[in-house]
Amino acid sequence: MKISDLINCRSLEGAELIVGITNPDMLITGINILEATDIENWAKPGMVILTSYFALQNHSLEELNIFFEKMKKIGIPCLIMKVDRLVKEIPEQFIDLCKSYNIPLIRISGETKYEDIMVEVLTFILGIREQRLALYYEVSKISSQMTLERLGIQEILQHFKTFLDCDLMLVAQGKRAAVATNNRLTKLTLGDRLSFISSEYITYQYNRYQAKYDLYPDPEYPSVILARFPTEEGASETLVIQETLRNKINENEIVIIENLIRSLQLNLLLEYTGKQKALMNKNALVNDLLRGMITDPIEFNAACENLSIDPDSYCQVLTINYSKPSKNDLVSLFDVKKRLTTELKKFEDHIVYYSTPRYDQYILSFLKEKPRYFDIQKIRTLLEKIIEDEKFTKKISYCGGLSNIFPIREVSAAGIQSKAIEDFLVQYNMNNTIKEYKNLGLFKLFLGENTVKMNEIVPEEISRLHSDSKELFNTLAVYMKNNQNYKKTAETLYIHPKTVKYRIEKITKEYQLDLENIYSVTIILSAIDVIEFQNNGKSSIT
Repeated sequence: MKISDLINCRSLEGAELIVGITNPDMLITGINILEATDIENWAKPGMVILTSYFALQNHSLEELNIFFEKMKKIGIPCLIMKVDRLVKEIPEQFIDLCKSYNIPLIRISGETKYEDIMVEVLTFILGIREQRLALYYEVSKISSQMTLERLGIQEILQHFKTFLDCDLMLVAQGKRAAVATNNRLTKLTLGDRLSFISSEYITYQYNRYQAKYDLYPDPEYPSVILARFPTEEGASETLVIQETLRNKINENEIVIIENLIRSLQLNLLLEYTGKQKALMNKNALVNDLLRGMITDPIEFNAACENLSIDPDSYCQVLTINYSKPSKNDLVSLFDVKKRLTTELKKFEDHIVYYSTPRYDQYILSFLKEKPRYFDIQKIRTLLEKIIEDEKFTKKISYCGGLSNIFPIREVSAAGIQSKAIEDFLVQYNMNNTIKEYKNLGLFKLFLGENTVKMNEIVPEEISRLHSDSKELFNTLAVYMKNNQNYKKTAETLYIHPKTVKYRIEKITKEYQLDLENIYSVTIILSAIDVIEFQNNGKSSIT
């Protein structure tokens, strides 16, 4: 019921409108008699109040102001005051307060019965609610039928267009093109925000705006209603209801729109669930390839076809491992992994991946005549930026391994190689780095489960030198890598050749190193590589 309906009630014939109505569409949800001014305890938004001024007669102007503040805050749409019983005329200060707070005031005579007004108002409201309830069940039944028939978004919008007599459009933020019942109305510009009806049936966020269409310069479609609603994983979509000059959305149609949104939500949820199931199946299939579980050639070709991989192509496998996150960081880590996968697929559309809670493996496939390679530096830069953008309770680190190039039919060997590098880096706490197999050098000896510990090949003298003096260790490392040339070592370190000679003599004497024996030199060079590797690959050459 609206105020415009209220003033036309038969029970209010002869009533006088003392303070005018500024919003005839304001909703009325109920009616009650004022017996005490504690309306915050019993009044509801949209409730009309009847009074003979009995509960207000002893109130001061300050107390009346407090009473009006309460009414405005609650949302009282109208006051009806009876005269000739307690008061002959409505007090001027009361009229002034109604004007000040923009609350309509209706004057009725002493002969008018409260019960007549209340019965007529409540009968009207209950009748409207009964109609809307019937409409709700009718539309709900149709919505359920559409769900059972698994109709698409386009078909759902077309069905509801017949109910609303308005064109409709569904807009997803950055995920897909708009779905519309009239493609000529997809390009529009929003103007000023307009008022929108209030209704107890509204559960979503609605806003009305002026609209201007590129393909409709005339005012045939003057406004749109945007209804935003949540979907999967915290995302949201917007339903656009395109009003026309002859058809503005009313409260009855809100019931239809609410049902439409629920139908769309259910459709999107089913679509999302189907995609997740497909992703899980794809994840399992990639895992089978990486583990060498598909050995039959026919099955292998079928798996490749399912993943859009050429069975005669070549591949590289990249494994990325993340440090163990706290329980509070699991969602943020999931977002990091998801964003990295999305960005990698932007670089290369020939990537499939296998994801686990701890690590991810990516297969990049390519034809021999059109080779592609993972760009390690680009991936590191990208991953560090993604991690930096996310909020973690403690710092998250990563490490990764990149295999050599293998025929796709040997993808399991590539996967084992890539995973072995990652395991090796994890074992020795090599954080925030990605290593390629081809560049591992002697460290290839330490990959796998049955290898000696890396520290076991570092002589005690070299280990002690590194611990005692980083400067002397650095000098020895540069000297050995420059084929024991004093001049080249001095140029690299920006010191005098005599200083290099002095330091080398000091090292060989104090740490009893033999730099003339080829066997000893090989061990020293290997030990230097190991120590530098353990220091996150930082070179001794500065």
